[in-house]
Amino acid sequence: MGRLGVLNERDARGYEIKQLARAADLAHWAEIGYGSIYHALQRLEDEGLIEEVGIEQEGGYPQRTVYRITEAGRDAFRELLRDACRTVVEPKYPIDLAVVFLGKLAPEEMVALLRERLQQLEQAQEAIWRKRDALKGAGSRLASLRAVLDHDLMLRDAEIRWMRRLVDEVADWPAEVGPGIGHSP
Repeated sequence: MGRLGVLNERDARGYEIKQLARAADLAHWAEIGYGSIYHALQRLEDEGLIEEVGIEQEGGYPQRTVYRITEAGRDAFRELLRDACRTVVEPKYPIDLAVVFLGKLAPEEMVALLRERLQQLEQAQEAIWRKRDALKGAGSRLASLRAVLDHDLMLRDAEIRWMRRLVDEVADWPAEVGPGIGHSP
């Protein structure tokens, strides 16, 4: 969806698509393989979702293909948007599986690891706030980006609150607490 979204905004070369996606931090919200951009563009072109507009060449640099989205590409882009809005995906957090087995570590190590994670979460949240604050003067044209950052901030806040509670609780867990896999209740 990211590549089609960029081309839905304007015609662009592969490198420009990478740069625009990076500038908008699209990889933060979706898996965008920057290294495979040209393969992905070829696939989109083969599917009739984008087309070559022309070839540019500046100085001694290699020729660069400029792409634009087709009407079929716009339709596909809108359908991807609709699907993303309708679909609820259950998140999978590696930390949850780690917590299931965390009791296999010494209590002081459990607490230290969770505090380390908490610190990383707080730093990540601060970085998101900085991005959010940088958009304050942009007016309504970046309202959607602010909304996405707000969503991210709310999720981080919930995880930070959970992590703080967990740090307080694990010190009181009985030794060898775990999921009891293979044992009858």
